[in-house]
Amino acid sequence: MTTGIPATAGGGPDTILPHPAVFTATAAVTAVAWMLAFLLWSSGNRPFALSAFALGLSLGPCLTAYLTAPRSLKPRMRRLVVLTFGLSVLVLALLGAGILDF
Repeated sequence: MTTGIPATAGGGPDTILPHPAVFTATAAVTAVAWMLAFLLWSSGNRPFALSAFALGLSLGPCLTAYLTAPRSLKPRMRRLVVLTFGLSVLVLALLGAGILDF
């Protein structure tokens, strides 16, 4: 149902879009995670590099897609975020990074 009010960014009461700072934060997290992934890949640490890449994918583009999705698509986007986050954890075990007990 549309109310005729245009959706403007800013997180106000008449919009479904998050505050613009959310886009900046998710882009920064993605950039840091992917930079870390590149450095790990260059050093030969492939499992942790793939894990950092998947983590950046989960916390960046996928989380932004979830936050900006219409209410009808939120369950599907939530599953995508959880799947990519789970893969970022699971890839370590699948590629033989060793025991991850802390």
